[in-house]
Amino acid sequence: MVDKYEDPFVKISHMIGGDEYLKVSRSLLKSEDATDEEIASSTGLRINMVRKVLYDLFGKGLISGIRVKDERKGWFVYRLSLIHISEPTRPRLISYAVFCLK
Repeated sequence: MVDKYEDPFVKISHMIGGDEYLKVSRSLLKSEDATDEEIASSTGLRINMVRKVLYDLFGKGLISGIRVKDERKGWFVYRLSLIHISEPTRPRLISYAVFCLK
């Protein structure tokens, strides 16, 4: 359930895809950046569901990612985070995003 005082990013994510999107967006909001595995662990969702949600949010321009090498595992992972928008601009962009969803 979405609270009326919830961050606009969380509200939009829920509008896009429902409860899975809600869990992923709340997890991203709590951390500065996170990997898909960290999000799956914090939400209790299966990794393939988390990746589907992240791919969709990334495609819609709501999150960004950087590729970094995991020193422990030796391969590259993506650290994902919210698109940081200055506060005066953010409401207009969110309104535009909601408009595009209709």
